[in-house]
Amino acid sequence: MGYFRRPIDRGRSKREAESLARQPMPELPWQPIPSSPPAKLCWVRFSSLSKHGESGLRAGLFTTAGEALDSKTIDSTTAAGIQSALDWFNENLAGPDIENPKAVWFFRSTATECMARAWELVHWLREAGAIIEMQTMEGGEPGWILFEDQEQIAVIPHPDSDVH
Repeated sequence: MGYFRRPIDRGRSKREAESLARQPMPELPWQPIPSSPPAKLCWVRFSSLSKHGESGLRAGLFTTAGEALDSKTIDSTTAAGIQSALDWFNENLAGPDIENPKAVWFFRSTATECMARAWELVHWLREAGAIIEMQTMEGGEPGWILFEDQEQIAVIPHPDSDVH
């Protein structure tokens, strides 16, 4: 028994857990994917509920698509749709090598073609059973900029940001 160790009070612990369970859930910046891109000017990030191994943040859209294709549990039509969407991004979207595993990518809401293709990929991933969420951030950059072009931005999230 350590010097500062208190005996376990199971009754107090149970009351505390029940009290926390009664509290309302905090509002999160994540929202279900709407049926169309946001009309406001903002940064848009799509992610799944699974964690990215190296960063500890939620896995992004392209990581989730790669995992879905690797799983071999999806039907051939869905796999072809995912692959077709990924092929478009590989041909039309810059993909610089960024070595930092904590880098997070956002689309610009004004990148209409990329946003339309991202929505296509989101819908194929839904068909594959993936849960994809969307985060929008208004205002300045969502972190320290590593890369930026007309369609996207790669950042290291600020420590106090809502990027998960």
